[in-house]
Amino acid sequence: NGKLVVNLYESDGIYKVMFYMRPKKITEENAEEYIIPLPDGFLDVIRARIRMEAFMLAGNVSMANAWSDQHILLFEELKKWYAQREADYIR
Repeated sequence: NGKLVVNLYESDGIYKVMFYMRPKKITEENAEEYIIPLPDGFLDVIRARIRMEAFMLAGNVSMANAWSDQHILLFEELKKWYAQREADYIR
């Protein structure tokens, strides 16, 4: 909705201003501008991470560790996938 959030804090006698702006709202008219193709591997990494976090919150450490291992493996696969296509993505 265009609201601006400002955080002001002091560090070593210097005031720093951090601000965040909401991204532009995606509508049918401008949706084509915002489509970012993501590989399936990326979504698998996110799913594994979310499952790991959910099991940690539930207190099931053994299942969280299993999903953590899966997350690491999937992330390594995604890095290999990207390395093979890096030239296509860097402009």
